[in-house]
Amino acid sequence: MTAQESKREALLAAGADVVVARGQSDYEQQLVDALTDGADVIVDVAPGANMESNLRVTAPQATISHYGREGGDEALMNFKVLQYRNIEIRGLRTVDLSQELRSIEARVVLKTLADGALSIGEGSGLPVHVFDMGEIAEAHRQVESGEHGNTVVRTAS
Repeated sequence: MTAQESKREALLAAGADVVVARGQSDYEQQLVDALTDGADVIVDVAPGANMESNLRVTAPQATISHYGREGGDEALMNFKVLQYRNIEIRGLRTVDLSQELRSIEARVVLKTLADGALSIGEGSGLPVHVFDMGEIAEAHRQVESGEHGNTVVRTAS
């Protein structure tokens, strides 16, 4: 699910089986119809607004990964559904975190990549642009300009 129709092709190229625009009134039914066995992975920027819907469309042993708080900071969850269907919820936050916690979050992203839940790189439709510390000003300039769709990585070297 995406809030921007313009991201459809990039999400499909990155490995999404189905992309539905969140603004459509029947988006949940479209997901249910398209994913008859449920979604294995949901990556959500608005878990507060979407958690109830996310739980309805997930498959057993699914992962719901959230990285934003659009739609609010809280959501009601049915823990019976989480336990019975063994659904995992992961959060990702990097702003204002210590280096130790950023390392933990980086491991979450790496596990998501290793699990095949997310593809990155030129062939996936989500190209990544890498800058070292000496190029940090240019990396920030490109993120702020949106020139690379915010797919910029800064390395420690």
